[in-house]
Amino acid sequence: MPSPREGVAKVLDDLKAMDFEFIVCDSPAGIETGALMALYFADEAIITTNPEVSSVRDSDRILGILASKSRRAENGEEPIKEHLLLTRYNPGRVSRGDMLSMEDVLEILRIKLVGVIPEDQSVLRASNQGEPVILDINADAG
Repeated sequence: MPSPREGVAKVLDDLKAMDFEFIVCDSPAGIETGALMALYFADEAIITTNPEVSSVRDSDRILGILASKSRRAENGEEPIKEHLLLTRYNPGRVSRGDMLSMEDVLEILRIKLVGVIPEDQSVLRASNQGEPVILDINADAG
């Protein structure tokens, strides 16, 4: 019986053999086995975080794992390319001190910012109601 890591390696090798330009592995929030498995095989990583201290702290830990415990790190290969996607960003909440500023997040994580997704109350409401936001005709995302 192959280990979970060997199983993931086989699936990724099979997908690479199909000549996909990209293979995207989404991992759960936090640092659990599923996330560690996705991180281990990464060539590039888009670190998705929101501007809250706990989220940025987890993202910083993920960056440390990418640098030290990935396949590339273990084999002495070129480091994983790291990118940052900042989500749920709300300038009003930043000015009130309710969340970190974009500059604070960039100073802490020190990786290239590739995008910012603003916080949207309609998305939060739809998520809490268990319905797709696209069904809300009044929402910007709908």
